[in-house]
Parts: sequence; structure tokens; C-alpha cells
Amino acid sequence: MNTSTLLTLWYKKNMRDLPWRQVKNPYVIWVSEIIMQQTRIAQGLPYFNRFIDKFPTVEHLANASIDDVLLVWQGLGYYSRARNMHQTAQTIVADYKGMFPKTAKQLQKLKGIGEYTAAAISSFCFNEKVPAIDGNVYRIISRIYDVREPVDKAKGKTLIYDLVSQLLPVQNCGDFNQALMDFGAMVCTPRQASCNICPLASQCQAKLKGTVEERPIKSKITKVRQRYFMYLLVTDGKNILIQKRDNNDIWKGLYELPLFELEKSMEVDAFLNLPEVKAGLPPKPMVLLDDFEPASHKLSHQTIHAKFLLFGSASLPKINGYKSILISNFDDYAFPKLIERYLNGRIKKIMKTKIWGSIKSL
Repeated sequence: MNTSTLLTLWYKKNMRDLPWRQVKNPYVIWVSEIIMQQTRIAQGLPYFNRFIDKFPTVEHLANASIDDVLLVWQGLGYYSRARNMHQTAQTIVADYKGMFPKTAKQLQKLKGIGEYTAAAISSFCFNEKVPAIDGNVYRIISRIYDVREPVDKAKGKTLIYDLVSQLLPVQNCGDFNQALMDFGAMVCTPRQASCNICPLASQCQAKLKGTVEERPIKSKITKVRQRYFMYLLVTDGKNILIQKRDNNDIWKGLYELPLFELEKSMEVDAFLNLPEVKAGLPPKPMVLLDDFEPASHKLSHQTIHAKFLLFGSASLPKINGYKSILISNFDDYAFPKLIERYLNGRIKKIMKTKIWGSIKSL
């Protein structure tokens, strides 16, 4: 029995029960594919359900505000995906009368829809015969054929694409593409692949040659940028200062606390004595009430090392670009997970203490 047939039969018996598998709606498939990029199913499923509940159609998403979209997305990370989805929904409604294009080539013209996502939508919903190649597929095909070309180079990518194209059945291309995804998540996993239960074990060249753990081959080593953030939680006991991040950087469109970015990690006293910090702090009297344990937040190509300083003030100072909101209303704003975690875990506890009496004397 050939590889394509074996995979399809395995899929029919073992396919995961996922909500987007029950429909051929390109909007639902699109949402699922974007949310599940670089996200585990267990983590992404609640976000998918909330997103569809809030924006059940492409028209609902197009008509929503970007703040509402980011609030539903909050905590999932990779916020550019949400911004691109919002823009693409508006394009589909305005230029395509709410109808998704049916071919991968047409879908790729839309913002945020790359080669893989386009192929997934067109093959799942419209049975277009096109490979949907993600990390799972690179790994599976590299092992089956013991591919020695780096899959992050053009030659390796082309080879994988050609091999998958040869395996694609004439009918039910979407099922085959989904079979590869489930197979990579459940059997041919990155580490400790379940070769003992693999229906392709007898055909797998990497299994026969003992190179399973060495496939796929990658040539790139991603350099991780280290960044050092000092956040100021400035409050009068009821309100805090926030601003929206509008620069072309991480977390664009999300809200944050007053921020100083440093070149290296610093102790609190040294930080407060920096000339740029003294010049940037408001003239109104403030007292440092607490400094929290440093936190690290890993992103795809950078790590954020953050410290939070809590300042009390009898009345909130005016800082250019920042606005005052009630602490009790911070759930109405989309913050990066790093900040949300601190607001949830620390500020609410501090608000219950009696430290605010010392602010009145400022």
C-alpha cells in the first residue's frame, strides 16, 4: 500500500476531534489556522472558541474595532496576526463581497495569509490540489525520504514541495493535508517519534538508516535579541497610567505602563539616578512603594527582561502620551501577557493593603 493511502487510512481512524473539522467554512478554517500558528492545540482552542463566539463571521470581524480584536487575542502572542486578520477581514468584505477566494494563489494576495495558510484553506474548503506544508510536513517528509537538504534553504523547500505534490491524491486533498498535520502532531513528533506504532515505519528511510532524530536538517541559528524594560506602575490608589504602543515594534496596538528601555539590567537605585530617568519622571511628588521580582518573557527572536516599579502619588501626574484609567477597569484594555500577569497578580493584592495612607502626605 502506498504512502498516501496509508496516511489517509490512518487519519480516518485517528483524526483529532477539532471544531473546525466539522465545517468547510473558509472563515472558520482561516481563524483556526492563524490562531494555531506557533500555538499548541490545547492552548489555542479556548482562544479559537472565544474568537468565533465574539466574531462569528468575517463581517463581524471586519466591523469590530481593532481594540476589541486585540482584547480577545490578549495572551496569545504574535499580535501582528490579529492586526492582519482584522485588515484582511475588511478587505474581504469590501473587495470580495464577503466571499473568500477559492485558490491558494488568490488567497496569498491577502495580508497575513502565507503559502501554507492559503493552501490549507483552498484544499480543506475547495479541494484544490495543492500541498499545505508546515513544520510537521517538513519533518515527516524529511524522515520518510531521509532528506539531507536543509529545509530552511530554497533547495530543500523545493524538494519537500515536490515530494508532497507527488503524494497528493486526486480526490480529498484536504483530508490528506490534514492527515499529515495530525500525523506529525501524534506520531512523527519532533522528539521521541512513535516509530513502534507508525504505519509508515517499513517505508521510512530515516527509520531504516537510524537518522530519525536528525531529520529535518536546518541550517539557520536564530540569534535572540536581549532587551531590558523598566516599567513604572504609577498610581494614586485608584487609577494607573497607561499608553498604547503605536511604534513598529513588538506588541503594536496593545497598552502598556510607562516604560524605560535600558541597554542592560540595572539595580533600582542606579536606574532612578540616570539623567534621562530623572528628566523623564514627572515633577509631582512620588514615592517608590515596591519593586517586583524581575520577569523574563521569551518571544520568537527576542527575550524581554522586565522589572516593575510601583510608585504612589497623591494625584496622578500628567505624562505626555499617557492616560489615566481605573485599576478596576484594566481588563477592558489589551495588555501584553507580561504586563497583564503583573496587574493581575500584584496590583490587586497591593490594593487590598493599607500602604495608600502614606500617599496622602505627599
